[in-house]
Amino acid sequence: MRLVGNAGHFAAATYPSAWSGASVSEHGLHYPFMWSASEQRVLTFGDVPAPTAMWERLAGAGVTCAVVDAYESWRPAAIDGVFVRGWQFRNRVVLRPCVVPESAVDRWRRLGQRAPRAEEVFGRPSERRLRRLAAVLTAAPARLADLVVDVVRDGAPDVLVCCLSAVHLAGHQFLDPSVVAPELEARVADELQASLRTVYVEADRALGRILDALPADADVIVFSGLDMGPDTSRTDMLAPLLDLVLGRRTASTTSASGWRTRSLVPASLRAAVADRLPDRVAIDLAARLELRGVDWTTTRAFAVPSDTTGFVRLNVRGRERDGIVDPADVPALVEEIRAGLVTFELRSGAPAVEAVDATADVVPAGPAVDALPDLVVRWSHEPTRHDERLVSPDFGLVRRSGWGSGRSGNHRSDGWALIVPGRAALGIRDGEREVTDLAATALARFGLGHRGAPLLA
Repeated sequence: MRLVGNAGHFAAATYPSAWSGASVSEHGLHYPFMWSASEQRVLTFGDVPAPTAMWERLAGAGVTCAVVDAYESWRPAAIDGVFVRGWQFRNRVVLRPCVVPESAVDRWRRLGQRAPRAEEVFGRPSERRLRRLAAVLTAAPARLADLVVDVVRDGAPDVLVCCLSAVHLAGHQFLDPSVVAPELEARVADELQASLRTVYVEADRALGRILDALPADADVIVFSGLDMGPDTSRTDMLAPLLDLVLGRRTASTTSASGWRTRSLVPASLRAAVADRLPDRVAIDLAARLELRGVDWTTTRAFAVPSDTTGFVRLNVRGRERDGIVDPADVPALVEEIRAGLVTFELRSGAPAVEAVDATADVVPAGPAVDALPDLVVRWSHEPTRHDERLVSPDFGLVRRSGWGSGRSGNHRSDGWALIVPGRAALGIRDGEREVTDLAATALARFGLGHRGAPLLA
């Protein structure tokens, strides 16, 4: 069945919602780097309060859980069982190494060496980096299966959660490398693109091993919270677009943002520096580079970090520490931004911006709404180009500074779940369900309160 959520606007909120059963307006986690109004700066995912994950709640009910490489998860305050992150590969943003309890690490040293790095470095990709990443992601599913099979055979947990995370990163990097690295020989580009199929094959093989290890009456849900398609994001260009619309810059300049730093410093150098720093230091440094040097006394609105859709925050007085926009002027400012951004066109003449949505119009009210951007910019469905240029008859020309993300694939909102009952029965037989219903299913199974509709009865 189809799984829906807020992925079309807040792709990175998908997994926090799946693990907690809370909507994005309840937990507020919408990107690894998020704006703090009280501090007037960008913070990292680990610096903001996280919701209670389903395995944390289940621990209080004596339910044993094994959680392996839950994508974009957080260190649990409690778990009855084991939580392992960064086993298939290490990624300082989405799979930073963490084991709870720490003593569990010793049991698995025999299964293999420390996981290799699989970092995404936004910017112009190189053949060397892409080949190295392809090798790591191809080997990752087998590493996952090795550990999960060992955990299950040691004593099957009541709940098992594991993610074949290599599929996600491979979709970003290898959907069509020739688009983002046109200098590659056709043969090399084809080989790299073929690595995406190889990762899928290895993921399928690993899934088969895991299913074979499960008890015969286990209830199984295989799900994908997001789909992957050609990259259509122009988010790295949002800051200069916004500057032009609000009259802050001329068309030949760019404003303060992390994308400006990325355009000035080669990806290979940034990767080398980051790899020599502790993960926490590296991501804190990245956060501090975002919006560095902004003059808050004149800035009415600004682009905050994102990668799929664009995010705009208003510098509202009384909400932001250094806010200057009177709350009464917010509707007019929103309309000024919306009316300006939709005038930009692609080389083809098609609109660059499909829509500018007010967050209040696309998510329900909730305690964490103020943590979200005020506006979400949805880009044209036409694939982006490394040499992108956007033109407005009213505001002029903006050229891409640098190489953009260097991704050829990016998030789409099509999610799905395959439900295979064992001991239980189907709770929902048709239609579409929310991604938050995944957590509801586990919580309901063990008699705990939940939001949403369980997928098993």
